[in-house]
Amino acid sequence: MKRLVAWLGAVPLAGLLIACAPTAEVSESPTPEPTVVSTDAATESASDPDPQPTTDPESTAGIEDEVLDVYFRFWAAAVEAQRGNPDPALFEGLAVPELVEEEMREARNYQEWGVTREGEPGFSDTTVIVDGERAVVSSCVDYTTWVIPEAENEDVVPARSSLEMMMIDGEWLATQFLAVDGDPRC
Repeated sequence: MKRLVAWLGAVPLAGLLIACAPTAEVSESPTPEPTVVSTDAATESASDPDPQPTTDPESTAGIEDEVLDVYFRFWAAAVEAQRGNPDPALFEGLAVPELVEEEMREARNYQEWGVTREGEPGFSDTTVIVDGERAVVSSCVDYTTWVIPEAENEDVVPARSSLEMMMIDGEWLATQFLAVDGDPRC
C-alpha cells in the first residue's frame, strides 16, 4: 500500500516537478526577495524590434508587487486544493479557466485516491521578468515540505518552476506553467 501511495503521489508530482503546481494562505515565512527584469517598450525601434531587458526599479516596482502577489496567492490556492478542497473559487481572480481546470483535475485526482498533501512548498531564487503585458515568474520550489503523508518522499527534490502571467482585463492572471530548460532541479 505504501508503494501505491508513493506511486500515486509521484504521478502528479512528476508533472509538478516539470510543469509545477502551486499554495491558499501565503506562507508565514518571508517572501524571497525577487530579481526583477522588465523590458522597456520605449527602447524598441524599427532597427531593433526585440526589446532589451532593463532593471529600472521605479518602472517595475509596482508591477513586480502585483505579479508576485498573484503568483504566491495562486500557489496558496493550489496547496489548499491539494489538501482536499478542490474548489475552483480558490483561484478566482488568479488564473485563466484552463489553468484552473488543470489544478482542479489534479486536486480531484488526489481526492479520488484519498490522498491529501501536507505542509506547503518553500520558495527561493525567485525572479520576475516583465515584458509589457506578459510576465514570467520563476522560483526554486522546495517540494520537500509539501508531501503526501505515508508516502516514500525521498525522491522529492526542490525544482525550478516557471509560471506565465498575463495582464487580462486590467489584472494579472496565471496562464500556464512553462517548461524549464535543462535540469529542473535547483
